[in-house]
Amino acid sequence: MADHEFWRDWKNKTKQEEESIISLKKVMKRIFNEIPKEQIIALYAKGSFVRREMNENSDVDLTMILKEGSYLPKLKVLKEKYETTSKPKISTSGYSLWELKTGKLSKQKWEGRMGPGRVVRQLAHYKLIYGKKLNSQKLFQISDKALLERTVKTLMGFLSRNMNKKDGFFRTSKMYFLVG
Repeated sequence: MADHEFWRDWKNKTKQEEESIISLKKVMKRIFNEIPKEQIIALYAKGSFVRREMNENSDVDLTMILKEGSYLPKLKVLKEKYETTSKPKISTSGYSLWELKTGKLSKQKWEGRMGPGRVVRQLAHYKLIYGKKLNSQKLFQISDKALLERTVKTLMGFLSRNMNKKDGFFRTSKMYFLVG
């Protein structure tokens, strides 16, 4: 099924890695049943699974690149449907080739989907598991300055949404901060 099973060369796989590989293959099969293979340019794994640094809270992160953005809503539905049924969790994001070439997100609402420029910058750290490896030099290249500006803007939005105006505190899921 997968063109590029980079984990085959791993020595002494942990139980969690073995379970992750089984879950990954199941989710890939489901995705291929729902989205035509000719629409899938590439499927990448990334994060702690690729680095072999998984812990008990880890998931397997996938990024799919599609020829046409019209399949993004379908991929989002599949993500929501299968994300919680896999153990460990398989977390999927997707982008159209147009998004990666232009650096613009389509109008597809998908919480947590990072900007295409950031994806292109990270491609060298992803492992191809299906399809054709993308040449990041032919894709949108975001500048360091623009990336920093977007990161600050995102952080400021997060702070403003989570700040208690009355006492100056804002809360994340595990920490409280005093903003002065």
